[in-house]
Amino acid sequence: MDRSAHRVIAVDDDPFTCSAVSAMLLGAGFVSVATYRSAAEAIAEVEHVDPTVAVVDLDLGEGPNGVDLVEVLRRHRPGLGVVFLSTYETARLLGVSSSRMPRDAAFVVKSTVSTPEVLAMAVERCLAGGQRAEDVVSNSPEASGALSDAHLEVLRLLAQGYTNAEIAVRLVVSERTIEKSIARLIKVMGIAADKTQNQRVMLAQAYLMMSGVVRRSS
Repeated sequence: MDRSAHRVIAVDDDPFTCSAVSAMLLGAGFVSVATYRSAAEAIAEVEHVDPTVAVVDLDLGEGPNGVDLVEVLRRHRPGLGVVFLSTYETARLLGVSSSRMPRDAAFVVKSTVSTPEVLAMAVERCLAGGQRAEDVVSNSPEASGALSDAHLEVLRLLAQGYTNAEIAVRLVVSERTIEKSIARLIKVMGIAADKTQNQRVMLAQAYLMMSGVVRRSS
């Protein structure tokens, strides 16, 4: 693939990360790289830049997330290659179901991007097509892979501090269903019963580690 022939946009709400991604892409041989700090900025410029590839942060803060942005960008350019960058092990931890993840895209966990070539290879994979974003990952999700979208949504809300009753109302299910979901989470994630530790707190900590907010101990 002739990397110099592609027009790339990088979208990340963190200025340092945005600059770092741009530098890596330029270092890997992509010569046309435009950076944007929000979905609105990228959408406003898409017709002018006419990108062939978008490297997009999954979590763009308040407002549209990376998947929302890509859906809009692909209305302007259906063949757009997409690489999602994220601290999250899986988009499902952000509340994005597997069915919403676009095809012909790659999903890369930020902590695994050790060299420009790692990012460049992700771009090449997404341009090759034929897969959904989370079929192509740079590291495999751990416990999250054994959980359904519904279970991960319960975990996400629990980590945000909602009670079982509040989660049930938000998801329009019974409180008993939420209790069963939490029991399933505890089992799959290997959280042992321990009187000295709160299992809900441990579940919240596990979510934060999978989302990249808290680093795992080595």
